[in-house]
Amino acid sequence: MTTEDKIYRDLQIHLDEQTVGFPATESGSDIRLLKALFPPDQAEMAMMLTYRYESLHQIKERSEKIGKSIEEVERVLDETAARGMISFREHDGKKQYRSMPLLIGMAEAGAHNPTPEFSAAMEEYFADGTFIQEFLTSAVPALFLKCSVPQLPLVIPRASKLAPPSDGSLQSHLHAKPTEKEKSAATTRGTRNQLQQQHIHITHNLF
Repeated sequence: MTTEDKIYRDLQIHLDEQTVGFPATESGSDIRLLKALFPPDQAEMAMMLTYRYESLHQIKERSEKIGKSIEEVERVLDETAARGMISFREHDGKKQYRSMPLLIGMAEAGAHNPTPEFSAAMEEYFADGTFIQEFLTSAVPALFLKCSVPQLPLVIPRASKLAPPSDGSLQSHLHAKPTEKEKSAATTRGTRNQLQQQHIHITHNLF
């Protein structure tokens, strides 16, 4: 592994430890996407950020560990923020920075001026499915979808799974209330279907 490849692998691991995550893929699309999003110097600096806003003073100790002056860190972080790959704000007269998730964040920034490399890597990374699966397990989907899972309708088991009632009628089964297990399964399916539709919508808009 080259020094440059190690920077991107370390960045992938760092991002995967944040709120939403950035999981690795067997195809290598994760690294190709990061290379399309960050030049090497910006990738190295992005590893010093977390999902919480922090000042340069708070970042200084981390920068010293890799032999970077705080002035260089500030310059590179400002360049990265100008590209929309990290978040920036001024609070009490001090600059603050934080990392951004792939959605909603880096992907949208990259889509403003997409390169062929970004478009191809983004499509491949989504198609690999690992990010969507990890995204599903995070606390973000409900906020991302900007809606909650609607109240579930009556869940009726498939006829093949119905046990014949003792009186020979299916009436009692058809009006039975769903069990907690059935509600949970339906909720999961509903959320997954919504995310899949959102994934299709995002991919269509980005590419």
